[in-house]
Amino acid sequence: MFVSLGRLRGFAPLLGAGILGTALSSAASPAEETKPAEDPPAAPQAAVDRPAQQAMRKLAADVQFTLLAGESTEARPLKLRPQPLVSYGDETRFIKDSTLWVWLDGARPALFQKLEVNDWVNGSPLWTWCFASAAPGLVEGAWPGITNRIQTKTQLTWNTVPEESVPENATGWPLAARALNRRFVVEDDTAVVLRPVARPILEFKAPDQNVPYGAVFSHARGTNPDFLLILQVETTPAGERRWSYAPVHMTSAGVTLKLNDQKVWADPPQKPREVTNWGYFFTPRDPAIK
Repeated sequence: MFVSLGRLRGFAPLLGAGILGTALSSAASPAEETKPAEDPPAAPQAAVDRPAQQAMRKLAADVQFTLLAGESTEARPLKLRPQPLVSYGDETRFIKDSTLWVWLDGARPALFQKLEVNDWVNGSPLWTWCFASAAPGLVEGAWPGITNRIQTKTQLTWNTVPEESVPENATGWPLAARALNRRFVVEDDTAVVLRPVARPILEFKAPDQNVPYGAVFSHARGTNPDFLLILQVETTPAGERRWSYAPVHMTSAGVTLKLNDQKVWADPPQKPREVTNWGYFFTPRDPAIK
């Protein structure tokens, strides 16, 4: 997540919470590319014991997200995955030891949240919270120390990948997803092309939700996951399979997504506490947590 100094000063009285970061893995070797990627291993104990990591784990556990009732669904809570998807720093933007988390709806990722150690304003340590819904409906969030709940206003955009066949053998889906991810290019409104990370930060299977395979990829600025791309194999009512994708915006800058050099999606920048299917805000941080 990135927020300009002017924005931070202007919204410092709001004091919203901090944005999650992620240590992104390097590109896999050809031998690794033939294997389905697994969830990232648990962080080493030394990393878990760092004060910021301990604080973020407690904060994440205290957040509650609820998928609101729809025309054919009842309201239900989302479940936090107990380990962060990634831990990272972004020193060029004064972001320290940070994490990215996911909440699940069954087996599918439904809500991503960054929690960042934000030192952009000297002498005013902050948490930055950046949340983005991937749920099939609107989501309401409740954060520790925040009186008002926040609801998303719109839903994530899903699109079918045109003329892209799904391998018949399911063992080929992870490799096909990685190849497909490389065909997407993400650029922010500062003309920075984000780095597509080869290995997915999350893979999932939800056949009861007509998604036999899915993967979440990070497109990063440095190691900061400013944009997430969800790729999944869908089973249609006719029993056919197709690839679909969804863009997940996780930076204050505007972003543009291209597929095969053609613009397929764009989202403008947002200010703190503006909420569409995603938003961000700040809360004060104990100066001892670095």
